[in-house]
Amino acid sequence: WVQPPEVLPPRSGGSTDSSHAGSPSLRPVYELTLKDATLEQTCKVLASMARYSSYTSPSLATQKFSVKNLGTIDELARIIEQQAGIKVVVDHENKEVRFLVRTALEPTLFSE
Repeated sequence: WVQPPEVLPPRSGGSTDSSHAGSPSLRPVYELTLKDATLEQTCKVLASMARYSSYTSPSLATQKFSVKNLGTIDELARIIEQQAGIKVVVDHENKEVRFLVRTALEPTLFSE
């Protein structure tokens, strides 16, 4: 005898319209080597690696920066952020990399 096929239950959590809905996103690893480049040039290089657009705050544009490191675009952004003391935003949804001035106070939900 033949059993009819059973219908698979819907996936819990997330949409079922995409076959990649539940899978983690994979990002390529890049090598970033810059010596005495401006932060504007650094932003353009980082953005061009992922084919994103770039924006650098005019007050940061001429600041010199050197880096030699390996990582994903997000990891490289965190390294640049720490070494240069700036705010780096990698917006994957809008495909943009932004270098911004770090504010003196980080926002907090509750202050004592």
